[in-house]
Amino acid sequence: MPVLQDKPKEIIPAGTHTAICYGCVDLGTQLDEVYNKTSRKFIWLFETPDELMESGKPFAHNETYTLTKGDKAKLTKHYMSWEGKEQQSGFDPASQVGKACNITIVHNQVKDKTYANCSAITPLKKGEKAPPQHNASLVFDLDDYNEAVFENLPKWMKDKIALSPEFATPKRKAQNPHTRTANAQENPIEEYEGEQVPF
Repeated sequence: MPVLQDKPKEIIPAGTHTAICYGCVDLGTQLDEVYNKTSRKFIWLFETPDELMESGKPFAHNETYTLTKGDKAKLTKHYMSWEGKEQQSGFDPASQVGKACNITIVHNQVKDKTYANCSAITPLKKGEKAPPQHNASLVFDLDDYNEAVFENLPKWMKDKIALSPEFATPKRKAQNPHTRTANAQENPIEEYEGEQVPF
C-alpha cells in the first residue's frame, strides 16, 4: 500500500540573491551551551523578491546574530561587507529593516536535514535597483515590548524569546503561556542559524 509522505520543505537555493531585510527580532539574552556563556541575540529577516517559492511568494530567510562588535563576530563581518563601515556604539540592528542587499546562501547538511545559512551580505551593485518589498516590515524589541508583535511571531521564536531574562518578568511569567512552555521543556530548543522563517 502506498505510504503518504510529507512534501519536502522548500529551502532557499544556494547562491547570491537580491534581498530586502524586512524584519529584526530581539531574542534577548540567550545561553550558549557550547561555550557556557550568555549574550544578547537577535535575528534579521530577509526576503528574496526575485527568488520565489512554488506559491509565488518570495523565500524568507532568517539569520541569527550575537550583538557584539568583536572583530571575528558574524555581525561585524556581515555589517562591514554590507555597509562598508563598523557598527558604531549604540548600533540598533533594526536600523537595517527596509534596506536592500545581496545575500549569499550556502547549504549545510546536519544529519539528514539541509539548512540554508547566510555566508555574506553585500550592497547592491552600482545602478542596481531594489525590488519592492513584499512582506510588511517587522520589528520586535524587548526593550520596547509590544504584545501584538510578539504574538504574531512563529512559535519557535516566541519559545526562544521566553527563555530570556528580559522577557521573563514576574508579570509575563504569570500571564504568558510561552514562558511556562519554555521553562517546562526538558531539552533546549534546537536552533540552526539561518533556517528559514515559516511566514
